[in-house]
Amino acid sequence: MMNWNGILEEFEHRRNDISRSETGATASRYVRNIKHWKTFLEESREKTVWDAQTADLRAYTTQLSRDDYAPTTITTHVSAVSVFYQECAKMTDIFDMPKVPENPYEGFDKDDKKILRGDTKKSRKSQNKEGIQYLSPDEIDTLCRNVPSPIGRNELLIRLQFNTGMRVGELASIEMDEIDRQETSIYIPSFKSKSPSSRTVYYNPEYIDFLMDEYLDGYRGKNLVGKDIDTYLFPTQTNPHVTTDYINQIVKGAAESADLQSTAGSYAGGKRKLNMITSHTLRHSYAVQAIKSGINPRNLQALLGHEKLETTEIYMKMAEEDHKKAARAFTPY
Repeated sequence: MMNWNGILEEFEHRRNDISRSETGATASRYVRNIKHWKTFLEESREKTVWDAQTADLRAYTTQLSRDDYAPTTITTHVSAVSVFYQECAKMTDIFDMPKVPENPYEGFDKDDKKILRGDTKKSRKSQNKEGIQYLSPDEIDTLCRNVPSPIGRNELLIRLQFNTGMRVGELASIEMDEIDRQETSIYIPSFKSKSPSSRTVYYNPEYIDFLMDEYLDGYRGKNLVGKDIDTYLFPTQTNPHVTTDYINQIVKGAAESADLQSTAGSYAGGKRKLNMITSHTLRHSYAVQAIKSGINPRNLQALLGHEKLETTEIYMKMAEEDHKKAARAFTPY
């Protein structure tokens, strides 16, 4: 029977052959998205790709939305999943493969597709010209003063993301052997990331080391006795590591307690709010502060794991806007 790697390789070949307009880079993106889908199913749903149903794809889009993926990015992921099952159904006529389920996308209804189209009621306030929310270092301090218990662990989550710019999924799944405390660095393998390749991020020891020591020697060691805590940096009593949804709730709740939170809009008939400040805000905050600190845009591109420099350059414009505001606040008398 054809193994998983063989199926992915054939899928990529078929996407390359579909049309001349689909470049190898596009086909590779399909494959990356399918790997991301497979990981989600295994870790969050305890299923394989051959057991997936519409409810699983619906949960996947919800998770991507909670992780602050843009509607266009969510659509790209869902499209890849749909195309994968379409192609696999055709491949069964040629190869010996596992039984391919009904395409999970076929069960999507109007409400599901609203998220993919970005049909949300958005307000225009509390956004800069780029439509991106970020916090100043002082606001990060305020956020940390309002985290719920366990305070040490949750403050470390916030400051570590702000200091490294990691995506929330990368933060949640940090493994102990990926941390080099002497180099104050964290290795992020590509399979945990949206980035096409692995990368290493770095944290400031004066900013993080005390919190890291307090957490590792305190809460983590004392409250998770008997648990397998050798693998992940942030294990819990019930799961191998904290979830991205949990981190998002910590950040959103702290922002509300600190009176920093605002609502950008709502969807699903008003049942779900689009909060301005989420864990992804910390990544934006890192990027803007990095530019202000003098980090070269190309170095920042590598640290953030952006495929295109143009994505990173957005933060340069945001930093420039802050400089303009500061300059205009100057009074010569």
